[in-house]
Amino acid sequence: MIAEKPKMAKKKPEIIPEAIEQPRRTQKEVTSPIRIKNDLIQMIRVIVAQRGEGSVPEMIDQVLRPQLTALYFDAIEKLKAEEEEIRRHNKDEITHLITVVRESNISRCLLSPDDRASLYLLAIYTGFRLGELASLTKKSFNFSNPTCPTVYLQANKAKNRKPVVQPFSSALVPDLIAWLATKTGTTVWPPSQWHKSGAASKMLVKDLEMAGIPIIDTSGRKIDFHALRTTYATLLVLSGVPLASAVRLMRHSDAKLTMNYYVQFEIQQLADEAQKIL
Repeated sequence: MIAEKPKMAKKKPEIIPEAIEQPRRTQKEVTSPIRIKNDLIQMIRVIVAQRGEGSVPEMIDQVLRPQLTALYFDAIEKLKAEEEEIRRHNKDEITHLITVVRESNISRCLLSPDDRASLYLLAIYTGFRLGELASLTKKSFNFSNPTCPTVYLQANKAKNRKPVVQPFSSALVPDLIAWLATKTGTTVWPPSQWHKSGAASKMLVKDLEMAGIPIIDTSGRKIDFHALRTTYATLLVLSGVPLASAVRLMRHSDAKLTMNYYVQFEIQQLADEAQKIL
């Protein structure tokens, strides 16, 4: 009697990213945030298929999310910076804007003058994004160390889904303490939609117009709320903060993103630096 040969398990064909058919796309399609997200999802499926273990959601949570989330959001910020020529504020403009807003008796989106002044200062001197700022409460602030005040951001509120303890200048502490003292309960912002549908940028534009600060500069760059983050990055570098520290404070995964898309030097600043070499 002839013994039957043992059946060999069929080997699954190896799936590699290069084997996935990629339709020809325009430059706009390649660089759109939705396309980037879809490409990441496709890559996740490929890795899951190669590993042969766990479901897609499990792999995202356990393995891929920590590695890809920061890269994804950095890509979104890069695209925003490329598509929208935004400009930063200089220190004189910041001082003037805050002064004019505080002295006004105008509320916008239910935000009082002090609310808006505090919002702009926090955006400029922490680099927090709009949604992150909107999540802050009185408990977010820690003034226990006079030389190292911090603001805490929960992981589920941070854009890269990592908890943040962000230090900021102690020069802001007196004004922030006075502002927070006017708040009842734990909330610091009124229950309005000021942080959605572009309302914050429109609010900022109105305050800039009230202060007589141009929205668009001679190079065609315009100010919106996200430009306050550009201001933060530039102020860090101009103040002599080491690049590695600036990247950490900006919470970027790549120094190129910080330097190429967020830091802006004016010609006079470059000229002043050039004078130092002689």
